[in-house]
Amino acid sequence: DPTSNAWSTLSNLPGSRDHALAVAIGDDFFVTGGFPNNGMGDQTNNGWRYIESENRWEAVAELPRLAAGGGTALNGYAYFSGDTGQIGQFDPRLRRTRLITGDAESERRDHSQLIAFMGELWMIGGRSQTLGESNRVSIFDPASETWRAGPLIQYSRGGFAAATTATHIIISGGEVIFSGNTRV
Repeated sequence: DPTSNAWSTLSNLPGSRDHALAVAIGDDFFVTGGFPNNGMGDQTNNGWRYIESENRWEAVAELPRLAAGGGTALNGYAYFSGDTGQIGQFDPRLRRTRLITGDAESERRDHSQLIAFMGELWMIGGRSQTLGESNRVSIFDPASETWRAGPLIQYSRGGFAAATTATHIIISGGEVIFSGNTRV
């Protein structure tokens, strides 16, 4: 709480996950996917919605099961990207998910970031086991349902942070584990 400069302990997520994805839409906070973490907790549900007023989690089976990507909100929908290159679009009002096939540049790209920027979805960087880290950007336009290549980022990377302002994309950190077929 920034007003009181204090932290609160919230209810634990029902199922532990590694590389889960999270998105906030209005007062709702959704966590989905990831890889089961040592079989601890509820591993039967795809995801959960946090209900702040009751400090509890509600299972949301309709959330997509994706992992090792990013999550963002755009136009009232939650979008999640995973290690398959697909994007899961979740409609919280109707509780429906649809999968959007990735473009050729986004296929099998894990540890990328998915951000909403200027009304589009930008899948940035990431890695594949065969090609290593990527500096590619793939842009999905929800209005036309089409993909196009975006500007390359300066350095290839995976596992980084990305954020936006009204006019800029900010990328920070990251890692390089693979360089082509060679682990570094």
